[in-house]
Amino acid sequence: MGNTNTGVQLYRKKIDSTGNYLPFPGYTIVAHATHPLPKPLVELVSYLSSSELRKYYSFLPTTSYHVTINPLEGVHDEHKELLEQEQGRLKQQDTSLVGTAQNLLCSTIILIEVQLNDSNNPNFEQIIQYVRSTNLQQANILRNYTQSWHLTLAYPYKDIENNEIKERLYKIIENMPESAKLPFMIPLEHIRICRYNDMTRFTSI
Repeated sequence: MGNTNTGVQLYRKKIDSTGNYLPFPGYTIVAHATHPLPKPLVELVSYLSSSELRKYYSFLPTTSYHVTINPLEGVHDEHKELLEQEQGRLKQQDTSLVGTAQNLLCSTIILIEVQLNDSNNPNFEQIIQYVRSTNLQQANILRNYTQSWHLTLAYPYKDIENNEIKERLYKIIENMPESAKLPFMIPLEHIRICRYNDMTRFTSI
């Protein structure tokens, strides 16, 4: 399960000690999960969020589920016209993707590793290049993003007290029901530039 005791502090700006999400505004480029969600994902979240994990992790609303394509940073009022222009460019292209949920990780956060660069998305590299436009790069608001593609399910809000509890939580992950077993497909909506006030809602600009 990894070292969760230090992980909680990493996310204290986003979530309080009782599991409530805090104001943490910003901009990012994401692909939302298409609703209705695939049944295995629904089953997986239902299983995890009704387990002992909920005593340590705050599960996000399913409407927030997305894969981050590229975070934005240092966005100010003078950048808003540029972002609207870039959003217009995105809307002219087919940027929908199909992710393959490959691994469930439960360490500092609970997330699903998602494979995008495969036969389901033959134009993936061209889409990413299109999203990471020269204009955004020249404006110095496109973060250098090197994380693996993933969909976040929950953030930690409480330290896991001891190894015995860690072992129990690990077994929850290990013993997920057949109906929720990975891999499975997660269709994604068109990529959009979004604004967020906290981690629970990402709204297209």
